[in-house]
Amino acid sequence: MAGVVKFLAVNELPLRGDCETCDSEEDCIAAGLFAKLFKYTLEKDKYLADITSGIPQNAKYTSKTIQNEVIEILASMVLKKIKQKYNTADSAAFCLKSDGTRDRCNTENLSVIIRFVCNGVPEEHLIGLLELQQLDADYITTEILQHLSESGYSADNIMSQCYDGASVMSGVRGGVQALLQQRMPPVQKVQLFSVQDVIAAVQNGESDFEMDSDDTDASDSENEDAGEMDKENHQRIDCPANKDVDIKPQPKKHLSP
Repeated sequence: MAGVVKFLAVNELPLRGDCETCDSEEDCIAAGLFAKLFKYTLEKDKYLADITSGIPQNAKYTSKTIQNEVIEILASMVLKKIKQKYNTADSAAFCLKSDGTRDRCNTENLSVIIRFVCNGVPEEHLIGLLELQQLDADYITTEILQHLSESGYSADNIMSQCYDGASVMSGVRGGVQALLQQRMPPVQKVQLFSVQDVIAAVQNGESDFEMDSDDTDASDSENEDAGEMDKENHQRIDCPANKDVDIKPQPKKHLSP
């Protein structure tokens, strides 16, 4: 029974139809794919058919409740396997990807996808499909963080985000990406290198190299302490604070041709 549900779910086929019994040919025509495929399996497996003939008649597994429960169990098994693979990834950091769309019932569904590197190969896995009751950025951010926490993934390991161009997702100030950055802990400052520096280091065969990065704050403070410089003579001019300074005009210098 679980194998039938798995086959239909993997191939994105509906389970139910207008009728859920195959007692007669007319009923079997209107029956769903689950009932038809289950009947076909019994015709091919005589041992399973003998077992089915001995079980209670109310255990036909044609109810939507038991079918949905089986799908949820299979989904939990898949998520558990994804979590095990993530635990063996090259790094705990992952990329968060999300996108939303409406179904036929006009319900907004939001996909939650993580992308990480395992054994040097990037992998993407769907870990959730959320039904949204609201469409504002604050609500969506809360739902994403809550689902990540319930699934065993820490938001501290989010290294990048990937959304579509909608303002509610990619807005600079009030979008989901901005709110996630505000709720996550500050990222440690890392040293940045230019492309030319990296290429030169690789060409020289340096696998581990250190370079002095320019600190803009330090350079600004040094420029402030340097005082004012005479542009013509390149000499420092001391300007007393809160005092007027008389500047005498310099005679023009005639340059010979």
